Amino acid sequence: MREEAAKWWKQALEDLDMAKYNASGNKYYAAAFFCHQAVEKALKALYLAREKELPGRTHSPIALARKLEVPQRYHRFLKELTAEYVVSRYPNATDEIPAALYGPEILEDYIRRSEEVLRWVEEELRKIG
Repeated sequence: MREEAAKWWKQALEDLDMAKYNASGNKYYAAAFFCHQAVEKALKALYLAREKELPGRTHSPIALARKLEVPQRYHRFLKELTAEYVVSRYPNATDEIPAALYGPEILEDYIRRSEEVLRWVEEELRKIG
């Protein structure tokens, strides 16, 4: 794997670990944000490995998934996760502050599905070598 792609992949793993850490400390809004970051960076690592360049300025996991032809089974989650880039951080994104929007059930699901996407990315990265 190219060095730059490897860096994005390693940071994706760190961000997933940070999501779990925040969830364990009941900081669910931060965990949601780091799930988004983990998936975004993993997809960017795959894009870099395949295309030898970054995909351009985007923070949208679903946009990246479409460029990478990620299996449809992940698209619903990636659409949900795309909104978390804003909703999990800004108090004016909804009627509630981010800290009041999330709970353990949501984050258990987000973490599980983020792990699934990262496993798929890892398999694709192995194919590239």
